[in-house]
Amino acid sequence: MPNINLSSIDEGAGRKAPFAGGALTGVTVVLILILILWGSLFLYKEYYLKKNIEQAKLDYAGYVEKMKNSDSKKVIDFQKRLDVSKEAIVKGRNIKGDLIQIEGLMVPAVYLTSYAYDDATGKILLNCSGDNFNTAAKQILSFKSSGLFSQVTAGKTSLEPQSNRILFPVELKVK
Repeated sequence: MPNINLSSIDEGAGRKAPFAGGALTGVTVVLILILILWGSLFLYKEYYLKKNIEQAKLDYAGYVEKMKNSDSKKVIDFQKRLDVSKEAIVKGRNIKGDLIQIEGLMVPAVYLTSYAYDDATGKILLNCSGDNFNTAAKQILSFKSSGLFSQVTAGKTSLEPQSNRILFPVELKVK
């Protein structure tokens, strides 16, 4: 009698399904964690990131308005000065050298109020301010006797009432 079972426990009753207990609980916990993570990322995107993006857009718009209202004129002016300087360098005109030469020829009582170079005619246009007519004449004579300029032309003189000084323009043709 080899097929006789003396056991009193039913083998079918003690056996569990393969997903019962620990495995089914583990899969459920992982799915719940994935759903919680997905929900928190969704909320993070919808509320926190959108709020920060809107705040960044407002800050950017504020900075643009601030730049338009105040500093842009300085930037544009600086850019214009750079462009004029680059053009002068390309043309080969040495403004610093001109001013050094003119400085050496200036009479002590005369001040240079403006400098301009006309590229078409090759002339330096100066506006000067002096104490009296005698110093204006000495200044013009100083330019003529220097030998640096082929032509020196004095313009119309005028009296500045606030400082009581003589204003006179001078055109210097560069050799």
